[in-house]
Amino acid sequence: MSRSKKKAETPNYSLSESDKQFYQQIEKRRSFKHHDFLLADLLSILLCYGVSYYRKAQAGPLDWQRYLLLGAVLLGGYFLILAVWPCYSGILRRGTVKELQQTVFMNIDLYVIVSTVLLLSKTTDEYSREVISFFFIFDTVAMFLVRFLLKNYLRASMVRRKSRGSLYLATTRRDAKSVTKRLLERQDSSEFTLAGIIMLDEDESREGEVIHGVPVVANAKNYLDYIINNAVMDVFIHAKNVDADLFVSQMADLTVNTYRSVVSLGSGPVKHDLEQFSGFEVLATKTVNAPIGQRIVKRILDIVLSAAALVLLSPIFVLLAVLIKKEDGGKVFYVSKRIGYHGKTIGVHKFRSMKENADRLEDVLTNEQLAEYKKEFKLDNDPRCTRIGAILRKTSMDELPQFFDVLIGKLSLVGPRPVTLEETYFYGLKRRLFLSVKPGLTGFWQARGRSNVTYESGERQSMELYYVENHSLLMDVKILFWTVKAVLTKDGAK
Repeated sequence: MSRSKKKAETPNYSLSESDKQFYQQIEKRRSFKHHDFLLADLLSILLCYGVSYYRKAQAGPLDWQRYLLLGAVLLGGYFLILAVWPCYSGILRRGTVKELQQTVFMNIDLYVIVSTVLLLSKTTDEYSREVISFFFIFDTVAMFLVRFLLKNYLRASMVRRKSRGSLYLATTRRDAKSVTKRLLERQDSSEFTLAGIIMLDEDESREGEVIHGVPVVANAKNYLDYIINNAVMDVFIHAKNVDADLFVSQMADLTVNTYRSVVSLGSGPVKHDLEQFSGFEVLATKTVNAPIGQRIVKRILDIVLSAAALVLLSPIFVLLAVLIKKEDGGKVFYVSKRIGYHGKTIGVHKFRSMKENADRLEDVLTNEQLAEYKKEFKLDNDPRCTRIGAILRKTSMDELPQFFDVLIGKLSLVGPRPVTLEETYFYGLKRRLFLSVKPGLTGFWQARGRSNVTYESGERQSMELYYVENHSLLMDVKILFWTVKAVLTKDGAK
């Protein structure tokens, strides 16, 4: 077989324009929804604490340094709450009563954290109960008012700038007109604009059909293609006598948010959040994102631990660099192109473990080796490895430079393995779900399976997706310990 023919048979993988648009919308929406309210809550806490301290200080001198320490405890407690509780999930859709409940619960949790710290440190008597009590009462009121005003401002701003998200209605012919009309009546107060209708009980589309000014865009046969190709992010499903569970499951695989009317609730084990949506009582099924506080804590740990690792391992870095350079005079580091968070192309650093021409696979590998490589994107006893490279790969030391990638934010310490664009297609419809979490220096698959688990068997995909769907700070800590054990015992390394 000629070399040109082999190249022609290689699939032309590329990140589609719809995927790029989808990820851009996610980035914009996440920053828009979360950071504004986080800053508003921080402002409320700082302002209310300052007023509470100043009010008491007028009646007599207070140790400002001690109260500065208490302020740090308050802020630490606030970020701890954010790390375990998705405080801002669906905040623009919460009603007034629900928002008041959420604000009260947050301040109660914060009070419990502060009280616990003071009790454990035996400093309860060193602080004024009046300052603490006034702060929590004042902060509950102020935080609620700030959130209420900010939500109304953002909703009005979205209407003025016509920057509301696009919503698609998935329904049946019987309910299409009534549901469309009802959604349109509530559209002015919604964060969405109704953009299209999907008929779940029809196999054929009626060319150019419009219902109350909204086009019918897809049917039961082609809705998956439409949703993927048009970067759809939000779907409201109101349908009877159709397989709504299958539809919701497919949307979850594509990381599309669904808002499910209770009339479409089946008997399947699908998890939902009960919400009010444009006058409907819905069960919202969404891709679970880590709370913003957890992401902040994880990023802080990534920076601290990777910086410490780079300092501690610097003598080993120098030694390995000398050995690699001495063997063949080539480059010390190798930058591998990988697909990272939300489909972005990133360069991942490694100590070079292969010969200089290793990327030219057809020139280096036999036909049998090339076929094996295309199955799992790695080879047993890879002939491209240098002598020192084989040792580095066996001990995983070739990946030590990736601590630098963690430090600058390309990777996290723990996450799915950064893969090539070709490898992302092994995840099928769950490809977007796989790319919804920042890749890691180590992860569930590396720590528990490594080379013993393959794409061909489907086990690797299952392990990586298990982490994506269940990751937490506690799981990350466990994976770090498992990784150390796997590296020391060389379990699964090839």
